[in-house]
Formats: sequence, structure tokens, C-alpha cells
Amino acid sequence: MSFFLGSMSDPSMADVNPEKMELAKFQFDTLSALQNSLFHSCAMKCIPLDYGEEDMNKGEMSCTDRCVAKFMRSYRLLSDYVQQAGFTDSDLKHYENIKQKLRQSMQNEKN
Repeated sequence: MSFFLGSMSDPSMADVNPEKMELAKFQFDTLSALQNSLFHSCAMKCIPLDYGEEDMNKGEMSCTDRCVAKFMRSYRLLSDYVQQAGFTDSDLKHYENIKQKLRQSMQNEKN
């Protein structure tokens, strides 16, 4: 028995809506990209590469807090703009290409 799906013996719970699955995948990819870029940007800005302690000091913590707050505010403003402008899937058809380029640039920066 799945906590999220209920009993698999229930036929109504066995059907999965493909549109909802695609939406869930898109939302997961978006949040994952947000988290990865947020972590990468704020960690590179606020945490030195030659850290000698296992815990962050007060300056690093406050820098990280401010960085995350600014990042989330700009993300929220951009999201509101996209929703108000009424962009559709056809307007955002280059999403996969942009996502691939972002992944490649992040991989190059790691190496």
C-alpha cells in the first residue's frame, strides 16, 4: 500500500493522468534548477573555498541569508511577471534548450 496512492487494489487509484505527470515533472525540474542555481550562486559568493571549519561563521550565515532572500525575491518577481503576461507553452518552447545549456554550464563550472 502506498501512502500517496492508497491501495493499489483500488482501480481508481491505479490510473495516472499523463498531463498531471508532465506538470509534476516540469515543477520538479523547475524547483530542482532553482535549488541548484541558488546553492551554487550563494555558496560561491558567501563561503570561501578554503574553509577551515565544519560550521559556517556568523558572517557566512548572514551573507547566505541575504543571498537566498534576494534570489527568492527576484525569482518570485519573475514568476509573477510570467504569470501576468500570460505566457503559454508555445511561448516557452525553448525551455528544454535553455535547461540543457544551464546544466552544461554548471557542469563546466564544477570541473
